[in-house]
Amino acid sequence: MPSRLLRAFTVLGLLGMVAPAIAQASEAQIDEIIVTATRSARLAADIPRSVSVVTNEEVERFQAPTVLNILRDLPGVSSATDGGLGGQVVIRGFSTQGFRAPLYVDGDRFRGRNTLEYNLFNPNQIERIEVVRGPASSLYGTDAFGGVINIITKRSTGDVDGPFQLSDTALWLNYGSVNDMYGGRLQVGGAGNGFDFLLGGNFRRANDYDTPSGKINNSAYKAPSGDLSIGYTFSPGHRVEFVGRYSDIYRERGGGQFGAPGSTNAPGQLQREQTDRSLVEEFYSFRYTGESLFGGALKNTEFTVYRRFLDTHVHVIPNTNNPSVFVDSFVTGPTVWGGHATTTSDITDNLSITYGGDWYLESRPGGKQSARGGPVNQTSPESEQFSIGGFALANWQATPDLLLEGSIRIDRVRTSLDTSFITDPQTRDLFVQAGDTVNTPFTGSIGALFNVTDEVRLFGNIGTAFRAPSVTEITAVGAGVNPVFRLPNAGVKPEKAINYEAGVRILYPTWSFEAAGFVNELEDLINRDAPTAYQSAPAVQIQNIGEARVWGVELQGQWAITPDWLVRANATYTKGTDLTTNTPLYQIMPWNGVVGLRWQPQDRPWFIETTLDWAVDKDRINPALERPTAGYAVLNLYTSLDLQALSPKIPKSTLRFNIENLLDARYRLPTTPENIAFPVSPSNALLQPGRNFLLTLEFRY
Repeated sequence: MPSRLLRAFTVLGLLGMVAPAIAQASEAQIDEIIVTATRSARLAADIPRSVSVVTNEEVERFQAPTVLNILRDLPGVSSATDGGLGGQVVIRGFSTQGFRAPLYVDGDRFRGRNTLEYNLFNPNQIERIEVVRGPASSLYGTDAFGGVINIITKRSTGDVDGPFQLSDTALWLNYGSVNDMYGGRLQVGGAGNGFDFLLGGNFRRANDYDTPSGKINNSAYKAPSGDLSIGYTFSPGHRVEFVGRYSDIYRERGGGQFGAPGSTNAPGQLQREQTDRSLVEEFYSFRYTGESLFGGALKNTEFTVYRRFLDTHVHVIPNTNNPSVFVDSFVTGPTVWGGHATTTSDITDNLSITYGGDWYLESRPGGKQSARGGPVNQTSPESEQFSIGGFALANWQATPDLLLEGSIRIDRVRTSLDTSFITDPQTRDLFVQAGDTVNTPFTGSIGALFNVTDEVRLFGNIGTAFRAPSVTEITAVGAGVNPVFRLPNAGVKPEKAINYEAGVRILYPTWSFEAAGFVNELEDLINRDAPTAYQSAPAVQIQNIGEARVWGVELQGQWAITPDWLVRANATYTKGTDLTTNTPLYQIMPWNGVVGLRWQPQDRPWFIETTLDWAVDKDRINPALERPTAGYAVLNLYTSLDLQALSPKIPKSTLRFNIENLLDARYRLPTTPENIAFPVSPSNALLQPGRNFLLTLEFRY
């Protein structure tokens, strides 16, 4: 797309956010949203930090093929895909692959597969998604550099106080044309006599996806899963719950992280093919929630314990020109035990304190590999990481117009290794020197929200964050899948950060606007692949590489023009610099955003919405890791029809017909990793899917 036209779309998007300032009020209203990811349930408008929520209505309206598609329309959030199903999320320049934007599920930390975790969730099983943008270590502990993502899964919505009856029983059927994807979800729910339950089965299967330049080889997937929630309300306001999930995912990596340069390359070029033949998750959790304890001294109390087991089989053909050479990696585990506890006390009418803690114990038996179908050998040591932390969050309404918020947290992270499998004395000595690592950091934050008027609010916060080296970073040793020796580092230190954020919110019944600016200063940034040498041969090692800075601006707004029409838009600019080398940080998005227009007549059983996803050219790059990326403007169309409204004889059902990438634009996401040692190809950097017709039938009983 010509840059002049792209700039025009950008200007229109920004005008769409500020135009409400001169509009007259109509009868339409903009809904208020409750957020729980800040560790206490509060209105999003009353939180002195940047938060976003993808509501259940939005999840169902857009019927996105993957969780990554859902998230990347949020301000400050982008994705780095590696095939038809998976990839990583990038928040304010920090990637889940780099352990700097952790995922939580129903308030509990997801540990063990930061590269693969988003493959496990079918959008149809998600109630909503909450995103806290900016460092959140003072609430969540290690890794919360860019922010925190909290997926809330579905529960029964039936009446537990009445007689038992079925509720939430539904069937979703999905089809996508770009990769011949089909699947859906069948769920059965019920509630009554104090009990509630929801049982769901999910399935998705897809072939290689199409782009305007042809198919992306090795991008198919098959994703069956099941989930169960059983709850019992034993007295008013007190509920216990058991949750179970099981998945066994097969998916291919067309490119991106670990898959680049992919297998869709010119004949004779290196064509790398990586397939996750099995990604198994077994998850069980127990949860207690209580609205009030000890005569109201404790409110909104929550306690959880969970167990997660993961198992992965990765098949790699380093070059499909010679398919007889292949490697199978088997990662049994980790097994993770964890949980959290939170409660709130009202100290005075104007002061409340939420406090609690989180913990996890991650045990890895050590990875194993087999070359060319030969013997399976252990390639990494057994390891264990134990983390426990406690926090306190105070909210003080100092005056009718001034809210102050402060939090403090202490964590202890211990990592230990068992290196008995290593036969090479020199390599074993490297691990012995590293020994058990222990980090005990303090983090904190302070923020304020000031009501200039009833409609205009200023907010700001300062917070610190840290990231302890992960188990996989500390235990990396040997050649692994890649033919480069990985050398352990006994002296690697935790990353540290301090973030400054300030912004303004303007909230009217029919329109809203928010602008936020942030600066994130980092120390001891960890590079997982820093070049070094071992026994006079090239090697890589995790190392602290010094200081860095990430700063940016996020703009967002929406305007209910009339009860039937809604316009929304956001725009984000992020800039990251390695201050040690004065080079740009990797995987940073340029100016990008979304403009959307929805027509939903109040007296009609349907709606139509169009969105434009856009980004400008990315020419500020680290040339050692990436190439410039062209800007794009991708038009999407979403429609929905309530079939029962056409005739009372039709069961309660909804037909959704969406078209993603309506104009079949050829584009790449600037955050997608590539291998610059090889020429540009459809899989290096990975092209995004072309025009995709999405059809969903939803039946509720």
